[in-house]
Amino acid sequence: MLIRTALISDSHEISRLSGELGYAAEASQMAERLRDLTEQRDNIVYVADSGNQLLGWIHAQVRVLVEAPRFVEITGLVVDSAHRGEGIGRQLIAQTEVWAAQSGFTKLRVRTNQKRSDAVQFYNRLGFVLVKSQHVLDKSIE
Repeated sequence: MLIRTALISDSHEISRLSGELGYAAEASQMAERLRDLTEQRDNIVYVADSGNQLLGWIHAQVRVLVEAPRFVEITGLVVDSAHRGEGIGRQLIAQTEVWAAQSGFTKLRVRTNQKRSDAVQFYNRLGFVLVKSQHVLDKSIE
């Protein structure tokens, strides 16, 4: 398995894996998103490539906030349900840590839904520490 930077041609597989998290998207929509992200140097998308299919992906971005120093946040991570527990997520995070460190950052953050207790345990095992819980509220703009 190879951890590498995502390509536009990975759109179908990334879309398939996103569906496992409940974030369905057509491959064409995913291709458009990947095009946008690859043009921004403050974003990175890595995939775990087995040669015949993707086993997972991770997206991270630099966060710039008024109230805090810049940091890198994992905004998405999924591993194929048939391959969880094989260390793929750990490898994707490790590659993201390398990217963040080489970019001069000393903090990596991730947010996860409270109902995903397995994800919280996974991140805890990798050294992530719970710093707060919050609500996410959306408003449609017309």
